[in-house]
Amino acid sequence: MRAALIGAGAAVAGVGMANLNLGSLGLKRVEAASSTAGWSLRVKNQAGSTTSYTLAQLSAMPATTLSAVLLCDECQVAAGEWRGVSLGYLLQEAGLGPEATSIDLRATDGYEISLQLPQALDPGVIVAYENNGAPLAEVLRLVVPWDEGFDWVGMIDAIDIIAIPADSSQNANSGPPGQGRPRFENARSPNRDCGIAR
Repeated sequence: MRAALIGAGAAVAGVGMANLNLGSLGLKRVEAASSTAGWSLRVKNQAGSTTSYTLAQLSAMPATTLSAVLLCDECQVAAGEWRGVSLGYLLQEAGLGPEATSIDLRATDGYEISLQLPQALDPGVIVAYENNGAPLAEVLRLVVPWDEGFDWVGMIDAIDIIAIPADSSQNANSGPPGQGRPRFENARSPNRDCGIAR
């Protein structure tokens, strides 16, 4: 794991590494959002009902703070305290149902990943809006402390809760989080590298 999690709402110890220059690593910078005016996060539940949240509404929800390092190919891109909303809390607010099996998260540039539900509900996974007390230039970023940066989706603007029939083979890897945790399923945009807005 990249950080030892104490629990929601608690600051935890991260892994320290020397800062490295993004350009020297060939990493792609995500273009920063020019303004959050009119910006919203759309969350669609498994029944097809959609709820939109403004940044102010997300900031008013119970916050989780944790320390973690954003790594790409073992190189540090960002670090420190990340503050945001537990992804599990956000999903419950949107009407998460018992038939849900996975979560799709998409960014404004089309980058997308899928998480099995047990991983999405882990209290250490948050939708962050601050890093070290400052608003994120990319507005929102998924923080996954135990995984590398390819799963830390920045500029999230849509989350879909997916329900798959109980007899589907896609449920085979949806075991509980913790030791032996499977890697998240990814449908990565072919032209996007691990990056962070500047």
